[in-house]
Amino acid sequence: MKKRLLTLSLVAAMAATLTGCDTGYNYEDGIMVYVNGKAYTTDELFAQYGLNTSEGVKAYYDALSNIVAEATVEKTQNMINDVNDQLDTFYSNAESAASTNGTSEKEEIEKALDSEGVDSVEELEAKYYLQAKKAKAEDDFRTDSRYTSTYIPEFVSEKAPYHVRHILVNIDAGAADIYNGTISEDDARDLSNVVTRLVEGESFGSVAQSKSEDTGSAAVFGDVGIMDLETSFVNEFKLNLYTYDAYFNPEVSDKQNVIDTTFTSDTTLQEQYETLLGGKVFGIPYSAVVAMDYYADKTRSDTGVEVTDATAVNYPRNVLFNNYFNNHSLSFIYLDDVSEAIKDKHSSDYYTQDVYNAANASANFQTVDGISTNLKTYTEEGDNHATGITNISGSHKILCDENGNPILVARAGTGTTSSDSEDDSSSGYQGVHFIIVQKNPFTNIEGEYETKEAELEHYYNLDIPSTTTSDGQGSGETYISFINSTDRDNYQERATAIKTEIDNVYSSEFTYRLFNEQLAAAESGNNANDVKITVNEDIKSAITSYIATELYNNALTETDTYENSWKSFIRLLEVANTYSKRIIPLSGIDAFNTNQITEYNNVRAGESAGN
Repeated sequence: MKKRLLTLSLVAAMAATLTGCDTGYNYEDGIMVYVNGKAYTTDELFAQYGLNTSEGVKAYYDALSNIVAEATVEKTQNMINDVNDQLDTFYSNAESAASTNGTSEKEEIEKALDSEGVDSVEELEAKYYLQAKKAKAEDDFRTDSRYTSTYIPEFVSEKAPYHVRHILVNIDAGAADIYNGTISEDDARDLSNVVTRLVEGESFGSVAQSKSEDTGSAAVFGDVGIMDLETSFVNEFKLNLYTYDAYFNPEVSDKQNVIDTTFTSDTTLQEQYETLLGGKVFGIPYSAVVAMDYYADKTRSDTGVEVTDATAVNYPRNVLFNNYFNNHSLSFIYLDDVSEAIKDKHSSDYYTQDVYNAANASANFQTVDGISTNLKTYTEEGDNHATGITNISGSHKILCDENGNPILVARAGTGTTSSDSEDDSSSGYQGVHFIIVQKNPFTNIEGEYETKEAELEHYYNLDIPSTTTSDGQGSGETYISFINSTDRDNYQERATAIKTEIDNVYSSEFTYRLFNEQLAAAESGNNANDVKITVNEDIKSAITSYIATELYNNALTETDTYENSWKSFIRLLEVANTYSKRIIPLSGIDAFNTNQITEYNNVRAGESAGN
């Protein structure tokens, strides 16, 4: 008679795995099974493992997941060949170890079996087959057709996937330098150069390729891939994007949907954030960008002497940096007229009418509803060089990429940098991101798609384009066709990236979905092995509750993590807002140029003495 799980009490059969992970099975007809030489009955199993603790139920779940894999996955010839190869390697390693250690092959086999958690080669073989069957089940579960029909639609409707690109300029300023960051001459020139090239009409992808210090994304035109609700991007990058769509993006009509989807469920945090935002975003005037390059190497007064009582934070490039680029909130670059430009002793030397006219003629400076009239900036208040925040009057053109996408600017970083540490063993980065959204999950739809979800499903489909005759940025009609390539492997990598992102988001759910699918196939007998099992209802009910609890706890953890991100981000912005009064205003540039920092600082000290 063919041995089937049907002839076993499933509770007894599960005992074979409760003593160790993935150890394989010794099946017998009847209701008994031997585990490590000991026979167990159903009653003994309940007494030993129980269903009254999560650990006990998890043990039954782990066992049952192995059993349904054994029951439903067919043993293929490739599987047989692979397991035979594994066993050959096992014996070869034992023989080699015996020769090296001066022991017998039998001793080495016993040690190796012990390390594998099994008692015999037969059990090891069963373990290898179980691993192979589970791997095959995973592969069969993640077919392209299943992604297309089920996983991608769920992903785009639930996780708000963005396709994002950026240019990263690394800087020397430290993470804690909220109001007194200092950058190098090269940093200043890099920031200015990136913006100027974009103003002059160079494509975002081209600038990213040559200037972005995120080398991985630079190679693919600044593409950082898919960002969704679960993606662990730095807060300034991710949450500023959500801010843009929730409050300022003119292409999003249902802004409440953005808030409901991307903001924390804690309405108090939302209110705090909206209060900090004040309905405005920070503006970076183009004149300041040009000035950054002009003053990049200036570390002495106009007369060439070292400035008395000055430190690096007084250098003009750092005054400009702290006023405009050291802001962790959302910022945009705007075109300011010569009459509106930042004023200092040398402003007419670097921000001339010709410079303004050339920028004004650029197609990349555009009026953007929702942004152009909603800008604010740090400014000097009173006679004591105090710094405050002022709304910028009028409407101004905003810097966009060649396709009209506004370029978001965010100061961000992770870990520490060498400027934060006394040694060179630092980690992470500190930098300024220039960001565009290649595909937005919230913008209004146009054309052939009836719903935004349908449009997104098309964008993230897995179809591989035909190869082209040259490498370069592609049509962007889909995530995969964002690039052109003569190598189809590049397209396959992008298709795999879509699936990987979905796998990461739904990793726990997929595990349990596969289990439920295999369990149903085993209970019905409709599987490759024609095996049918009967599961004790108490165990089945307990496992069902266990899975539901695990999914709930995972979701709760994700919610807590996400909410903590908002809390951390808001705290950072509150600190920056509090310390903004300490930023040296633009008048500090003239004080530096004329070697009057001592007098200037005395005036500022009088203003801030009570702070």
